[in-house]
Amino acid sequence: MSFNPILRVENLHKSFKGVKAVHNVSFRMREGEIVGLIGPNGAGKTTFFNLIAGSVTPDKGHIFFNEQDVTSLKPHEICLLGMARTFQIVRPFKDLTTLDNVIIGALAKEKNPLRAKKNAMEILSLLDLKDKAQQQAEFLTLPERKRLEVARALATKPSLLLLDEVMAGLRPSEVDMMVGVLQNLNKQLGLSIVVIEHVMRAVMCLSNHIIVLNHGEKIAEGKPEIITKDPRVLECYLGEAAA
Repeated sequence: MSFNPILRVENLHKSFKGVKAVHNVSFRMREGEIVGLIGPNGAGKTTFFNLIAGSVTPDKGHIFFNEQDVTSLKPHEICLLGMARTFQIVRPFKDLTTLDNVIIGALAKEKNPLRAKKNAMEILSLLDLKDKAQQQAEFLTLPERKRLEVARALATKPSLLLLDEVMAGLRPSEVDMMVGVLQNLNKQLGLSIVVIEHVMRAVMCLSNHIIVLNHGEKIAEGKPEIITKDPRVLECYLGEAAA
């Protein structure tokens, strides 16, 4: 069945000094989906994110966001179109409050400071950070900093959110909380989400659709229950994790 994808990637390729970080990867994503991107370390997942978000320019291939070719656009231009991302290593503005960190994101699209502050407070409530609004970001716990990273991205009012290992380093109860937060964002806001994650329990629970990369190539794609039985995935990733 055909559909108009929110994100369409066609034959994406990127090499660094002869090493193929991403090789001939294509996929389509429906609006409102949560897509999991998995694979072993060095599989090319973060490079793939960097290509989609405009931080890195592909050697070949095209990226379409809401059917607009964004392949050659800069990160801030892509952000203004409605795509936002988080980073593996969270780096908030440590000397600013939690609220001010989110206001900075909100000001990307909302030029009225009072409305930007109101929007930021609403987002902090969604991420269970409202009571930390006036706390300096430097003193947040790791789970709180992870949620702040998501809040800063959400403040730009995206329709597509790219999450790079937002559950890395979290305890099981904290992972469960983050899964619940992301499910609520998906349901309440209709937000489309692509998530890179190594916490397999979380990614299998969250995702409608999963893409598996290995050595820069897409080796499998499908629903979670299909992916968990794919011999190629078991060999390169799931089996390795279970060993």
